[in-house]
Amino acid sequence: MLWGRFATLLGLDPTSFDTRLERSNTSLGLEQAELLRRVNVALGDRLPLPGPYPVVVKNVLAHRVLEPRSGTRLALSDDDAAFAVAESQAVADRLRASGVDVVGDLGELVPAASAAPAAQAYAVPPAERLLDESVAAIADLMVVLDERRAAAARAEDVVTTARTKPVRFALVQAAEQRPLLRRARSGYRQLKTRLRG
Repeated sequence: MLWGRFATLLGLDPTSFDTRLERSNTSLGLEQAELLRRVNVALGDRLPLPGPYPVVVKNVLAHRVLEPRSGTRLALSDDDAAFAVAESQAVADRLRASGVDVVGDLGELVPAASAAPAAQAYAVPPAERLLDESVAAIADLMVVLDERRAAAARAEDVVTTARTKPVRFALVQAAEQRPLLRRARSGYRQLKTRLRG
């Protein structure tokens, strides 16, 4: 619905775009959000934004490490929910009064009253729970670091082979792209193994 409105506003045909790509916008649990908040405080400006922060903290720590972990769902208390509804209504009223051309219904900006039971007021998770989350996050980060180390080593091997044995490198790359050369290369390796053994 939002994509259709946005595309129409820009004069684009919304059906001419492939929007089937799945995107993840999963929320962090209370414990993971608090851990991320504390990491951000400890980092200070050592990983600036713009700069390495989105790649290192957002993509690796938040999305890859913390997002898959289960945690306490964050929710608004009754008072906070009422405040959010009132502020949303005030924004919609100001837009309506301004006379700007709006695509869609301003009422959609105001959240519906929740039928869910009232949430507890926000409380910092207990230190023991945060310690558990921290240890799990560090372990997962070690796995990510090892995966990246292995990928870097593979890349370095490719670069070294390309530099030191350019003809062999070119033949191997060509064999990867062409089935006939791939079979010939496989036969060559088998023959070489038999002759050595």
